[in-house]
Amino acid sequence: MNRVSPVHAFGALAALLTAAACLDSSITGTRPASLSIAADPLTVSVDEPVTITVSATGTGITGISLDFGDGSGTTLTYSGPIEVVDQATHTYDTPGGYTITGTLIAAQGDATAQVSVTVN
Repeated sequence: MNRVSPVHAFGALAALLTAAACLDSSITGTRPASLSIAADPLTVSVDEPVTITVSATGTGITGISLDFGDGSGTTLTYSGPIEVVDQATHTYDTPGGYTITGTLIAAQGDATAQVSVTVN
């Protein structure tokens, strides 16, 4: 299992990404694209981090695009694994409701998932 822990900082956006990708050579054939997304916590204060966890399966996963709903986002890139679990941490600087959208890009098609967070 490969682990990568890059840190990205984009002004108000601070994303800590921890990637773990596993390719099991005993798995054959293709898998349809599937993506799930979760945020913890779902309600935060301004400048309090939210951890976004994405879980994806699909043949030839090359990326997951995250739109944090506040005009910022990031793209996580991969080299074609079958399963991915990844995290990003995002901090909001303005109160409101935000929809975080994840889009999986894979050889067997794309998939999208959303989760909503509230910032007080």
